[in-house]
Amino acid sequence: MAVGDFVNGMITSGTNLDFQPASPNVVCITSFGDWSNYGQMTNGTIVAYLKDHLASAWNQDVNKLFINNTNYLRIVVSGNGAHYSGVQVQ
Repeated sequence: MAVGDFVNGMITSGTNLDFQPASPNVVCITSFGDWSNYGQMTNGTIVAYLKDHLASAWNQDVNKLFINNTNYLRIVVSGNGAHYSGVQVQ
């Protein structure tokens, strides 16, 4: 990947949707959305909830969340779809 590259991912159900860029890349997540799932920032041990499962259906959050190989995006999928998009900034 290179600076300026667009990144995205989606999943229908069955497993968590993780996006963990390769080191030393930094990615700005410009949006993520899901259907009643948990959006998290995590380092694999510590979890910070960005949106809980009680938020509006198909809630699309625009957070400009900067992630890297250490602190990355996880959407806990409990049977419904999820997606994210962003751009590599470093």
